Amino acid sequence: MNLIRSSLKYKQVSLIIILMVFVIGIYSLMTMPRRSSPEITVRQALIVAFYPGATASQVQEQVTKNIEEKLFTYKEVDKSETYSTTTDGLLTITVSLEDWVELPDLFWERLGQGLFQLKETSLPQGVIGPIVDSDFGDVVSQLIALETKEHSYSELKDYVEIIENNLRQLKEVSKISHLGYQAEEIHVLFDSEKLARYDVSLLQIIEALKTQNSIKYAGYLDTEQMRVKIHASGLYSQLESVKNQMVGTSPEGAVIRIKDIAKVKRKLQDISQLIRINGNESKVMLISLQMQSGYNIVEFGTKVNQILEDSKQQIPDEVNMVIINDQPAVVKSAVNDFMREFIIAVVAVIIVIMLLLPFRVALIAAFSIPVSIGMTFTFLNLFGYELQQVSLASLIVVLGMVVDNAVVVIDNYIDKLDSGMKRFDAAWKSATEFSISLFSSTLSIIVAFLPLVFMLSGATGQFLITLPVTVAISMSCSLVVAFFMTPFLAYVFIRKGLKKDDAKAKKKFNVLDAIQYIFNRAIDRAMNHKAITVILGVLLVVGGALMFSIPKQQFFPDAQRNQFIIQVFEPMGTRYHVTKSDVQKIEDILVKDSNITAFASFIGTSAPRVYYSFAPVFPQESYAQILVNTSSTEITEELAPYYLEKLQHFLPNAHVDVMQFAQGVPTVSPVEVRVYGNNIDRLNNIGDTIKEIFRKTEGSRLIRQDFDENFILELNIDEEVSNRLGFTTSTIAEMLGAGLHGAPVSRLWEGDDPLNIVFKLEKEKRDDYSDVLNTYISNPFFPKFIPIRQFADATPRWQVGKITRRNGIPALTTGCKPENGYLASEVLQEAKPAIDKLTLPPGYRLEYGGDYKNQGETFGHMIAALIISLVSIFIILLVQFRDVARPLIIMVSIPLTLFGAILGLIITGNVFSFTAFVGLIALVGIVIRNALIIVDFSDSLVKKENISFAEAARESAKRRLRPIFLTTMAAAIGVVPMIVLKDPLWAPLASVFAFGIVISMILTLMVIPALYAIIIRKRNTIGD
Repeated sequence: MNLIRSSLKYKQVSLIIILMVFVIGIYSLMTMPRRSSPEITVRQALIVAFYPGATASQVQEQVTKNIEEKLFTYKEVDKSETYSTTTDGLLTITVSLEDWVELPDLFWERLGQGLFQLKETSLPQGVIGPIVDSDFGDVVSQLIALETKEHSYSELKDYVEIIENNLRQLKEVSKISHLGYQAEEIHVLFDSEKLARYDVSLLQIIEALKTQNSIKYAGYLDTEQMRVKIHASGLYSQLESVKNQMVGTSPEGAVIRIKDIAKVKRKLQDISQLIRINGNESKVMLISLQMQSGYNIVEFGTKVNQILEDSKQQIPDEVNMVIINDQPAVVKSAVNDFMREFIIAVVAVIIVIMLLLPFRVALIAAFSIPVSIGMTFTFLNLFGYELQQVSLASLIVVLGMVVDNAVVVIDNYIDKLDSGMKRFDAAWKSATEFSISLFSSTLSIIVAFLPLVFMLSGATGQFLITLPVTVAISMSCSLVVAFFMTPFLAYVFIRKGLKKDDAKAKKKFNVLDAIQYIFNRAIDRAMNHKAITVILGVLLVVGGALMFSIPKQQFFPDAQRNQFIIQVFEPMGTRYHVTKSDVQKIEDILVKDSNITAFASFIGTSAPRVYYSFAPVFPQESYAQILVNTSSTEITEELAPYYLEKLQHFLPNAHVDVMQFAQGVPTVSPVEVRVYGNNIDRLNNIGDTIKEIFRKTEGSRLIRQDFDENFILELNIDEEVSNRLGFTTSTIAEMLGAGLHGAPVSRLWEGDDPLNIVFKLEKEKRDDYSDVLNTYISNPFFPKFIPIRQFADATPRWQVGKITRRNGIPALTTGCKPENGYLASEVLQEAKPAIDKLTLPPGYRLEYGGDYKNQGETFGHMIAALIISLVSIFIILLVQFRDVARPLIIMVSIPLTLFGAILGLIITGNVFSFTAFVGLIALVGIVIRNALIIVDFSDSLVKKENISFAEAARESAKRRLRPIFLTTMAAAIGVVPMIVLKDPLWAPLASVFAFGIVISMILTLMVIPALYAIIIRKRNTIGD
């Protein structure tokens, strides 16, 4: 039974099914989830451990190595991408998981249990943690800032909670958190000399505060009829309660209260982090909002905005609400831009078809485009894929391909009408006759892309997976339309062939006729000089390979967003107020720029992950970040380079970096050199050499290393004297830490707000090196107060304060970024020869990170995918022809794409990027189809018309020119909007595709027939 003939005979069934799928597709297009970029599973988390009082070296030896040893026992951990940063008293490990881990959250839970067991058995006392922060990778959809000058942080927190409670009503909400809250504290500020005079020890005061301000079980009283519980009152309820707390008596019997020996103040906690909005001196809190997966983020944003508007009625007018990061608006704009490009592409392809074909023929061919694309949306939505830039770009690339099958069927239908066949027979036979070749060529296109699903992994694989899936679905839908709808439309609307008998019709100018005339003369000459034609094709392939080094290389371009980032790196150990002062100088500049709509400054910390490739920085007082919103993506592309030029040398003691969000895998520096070894000093020496090479490299900037030194005051304790006085190193450190840093000893509750009671030295007693030695301490065994200087001295010195390790080995990374107008690949290309000449000591090795490493890994996987595609396509052709010669001839068309592809990048000025490589893969399927049509039709002519193979090849090229030319130009025109609009991510792909497909079409139509005529000489080589 012939399905195509049956579908034409019982047309209502096939037409209704196709129409239903199409209508569902239109509905899916309107309702399916939307995102700016594909959802990426961030397989990273932070492990944080505190070891107060320990140097970086002590933390590394006693904590870091133990945790790493435990960590690397898990097979899920990607050891090569897991690295630790050890500083004084602090360890942070960025843990990366293998790409095959599908449920990271389950592993993080198991890891947390394993680290808890490790702490109990192997880590030293005093270690706080380790804690697994698995929220590190979560991308926020919106950052909502509340700022006020009139209200306190406590009041501001109440208003934030009102909004959070309202937002929780939305089922689409995933996580809500807030940041920026500055808690109030009660500071008990003492003078150790004064305590000595009153003969009151620190331990007495701390004990008094703890025991008085605690809840203990007081039992109950049983009566005859009921049990009465007893509750002891006396908890601190106000500041005066703390001031009046008795801590001892004088020799004369007078009561000594805290207010007699210390100052008690209510104030904000010592600030090490702060969030500011638009440079205002106001109190700010942020609400971080995340959306559940699978919802339409644009609709989600609309609902959130409505709730925010309603919430304004519940908070005072003096509290200003600012949306700092609005992902729904970004997605709406991005999807609208892509939809505009998509519609332009569809219209352009239809116009090309209308211009080159008779109206009715063109109408039927054009009709296949919206139907195929509409059906594609049905299955994308059914399989759970979202509408985002990759899926829409895939549809733009595939536009010319989906019309191809329909054009071939219509062209064959008209040929049969011209030969005198009846319309019904011509309709079903036009599709049936080419069913095998259309199926094979369509399958070849799908197979060209499909290996990307399996070979690309991690963030890059997740980013691109929609492309091969979309191509597979749309091409399958186009085949269904060509087989089961196009024959019916041709049968209904085209009742006679296109042969013209009258002289007037012959004189009418037709573009395709002109092209056909020129091509016929060209193919005749090419076939008369077959060897020269093939040699010219080989020379062009070689030329394309030689031209490959001309385009610049860039792994992933910057993302198109109306935001950019300014980072401030102060020297290690810089205090918060110094960082804040420098940030304010930058804010004073930004606030005057009318192109900047808003900005948020994160001092001592960084913004949450507002973009999938943006990695937050662990809080440190010497770091700051400004998230800048602009009026448009075009303005961002102007402002980011401008402020980089203006600010990178603006601060005398700090580095300033200005960067746009980037697509792809996040990197600290695009250019990185890592040196592995065990000796820190040797690593530093090698790193200094690499740093000097980067300094001499044109186009490099912001040269930084992840090892660092800091300035410390080393307390040298005479153990014999201190021990005789009853002081151990531990007690000295604890009491000194309590005085200098402050120790929270109790809490005062105001409703549900806790206020820590913090005990510390008065500020003027902890500002100088000498204050450390002048601090008086005591212990229960020695009642006299002793100044520390009696058994210790202090030595200021520099030390290694920051150590990084990768894969459990100390690894020094020296990185830099490119100046405006340079690419990371250009900087590395110039510096690499000098770095490669370095002689490393035995046991030390060097590797390149950054874009170089990511690009090498991804391109390696893509080359493997391309090889699998080629092998798969060859097998498909082998099965179809049952002959080795013909598949090899068809495969020759693939290298013919190289010259045009590289020429396209050179002419348009685009870089060879990740997506440009995808463009090369897309070309493979197209040129295979063109070559397959020529070879298959040549065989058909040999059988039907009993002509020679050489003549059949010549005639095949001439007769198949029209459908090949039409579909090629349609595919090329479809991606032109990407080139014209200079989309940084997709313009390289479009340039490779558009130029490659047109030039390879010409070469294929010339070289393949000549090669066919040379190789295929005997009739018995045709597989039947």
